[in-house]
Amino acid sequence: MMEQMTDNETKKGDLLKESNGAVLQQSSETEEEPRRSQRTRKLTERAQELHDNKAKKLQDRFTNTYNKWKVAAKQAKRAINGTPSVDDVQELMSKIRCGSADVKHSYENLRKCVLPGNEIRRRVDTCDAVSEMILERASIYLHNKGDDDDQTEDVDWPESGSVFLSSVSKATSKGSRSLISASSSSIKSQQSSLSSIRRQEAAAELAATQAALKVLEEIESEQQELENLEEEDRRKMALQEEENVARKKALEEKRRQIERLQTVKKLSAAKARLQVYEQEASSDEEVAELLHNQTVERRRSSGAKRSSYEHPPQADSATVLAEAIAESINVSRLPVPEPPVFNGDPLRYKDWKMSFQTLIGRKNIPVNESLLPS
Repeated sequence: MMEQMTDNETKKGDLLKESNGAVLQQSSETEEEPRRSQRTRKLTERAQELHDNKAKKLQDRFTNTYNKWKVAAKQAKRAINGTPSVDDVQELMSKIRCGSADVKHSYENLRKCVLPGNEIRRRVDTCDAVSEMILERASIYLHNKGDDDDQTEDVDWPESGSVFLSSVSKATSKGSRSLISASSSSIKSQQSSLSSIRRQEAAAELAATQAALKVLEEIESEQQELENLEEEDRRKMALQEEENVARKKALEEKRRQIERLQTVKKLSAAKARLQVYEQEASSDEEVAELLHNQTVERRRSSGAKRSSYEHPPQADSATVLAEAIAESINVSRLPVPEPPVFNGDPLRYKDWKMSFQTLIGRKNIPVNESLLPS
């Protein structure tokens, strides 16, 4: 068992060296990347402010994730030092794996935004090493738990100050590890360690709560701004809708007014046509009456000539006046209007019927003369 523990510690040391070398190589490559471009990109003030806010949020998220993992690591160490059940150990192993994966994911997101500092890289290395160590110790515990001899050994925990004792990480010898293991076995050390763990858990919970509260305040401010913009948009839409309704009403009223004017126009035209037709009919009757009177006067004058042949004819003033009026009417008379040809339009049927009755129907015209040539 001691040889297995030594081999495991040797493997852990090799893994730590490899991870540190990979991180240093990755950081050196990251530092050399800007040299590939000859032109540096300079952000505007607003873009730089947004970039800084994003970097700060990612750093806070990494810190919260790391603190949660650290709490889980402390719980796992305390549980493995005791006599937990197999289910509890497996649950702690699952928590350690998830916490370590979350820390790595937060670190990758932060590294995509800004170059992490040495403290953040040291925390990532510590998280990898301690997680591997805890999982290894848990596997050994489960193996010993299932052994028939049912014998367990004291677990030696290497010093990881930033995780277990809240001090700077440093390499220790086997003598210091045995001294820490001996002091942690005492009741006083257990009580102080328990209180320290509780304080660290409370501090981590407080930091996480403060970060979450800050994010919630930012979310609430953004939501309030969004609601204000939506309310303003709805108000503008309502005003625009009212303007559209008023404009439609004005257009409809103007359209109805135009229709009324067109109807009045048609009515006035019909009245004018009717008045013209009536004037023409009355003028025709007056002309016919004057012509009839002129014919009667001529007949009377011819009879008077025959009766008084020996006397010279004397001009009658009334006859001369009638002849002059008839001649003036004939000279100034407009041509007799003809009724239009009905083209089948039902809207013009009344006008056509009225003109036909005025020009033809109301006059005593023979049937053969009332038929107009086509």
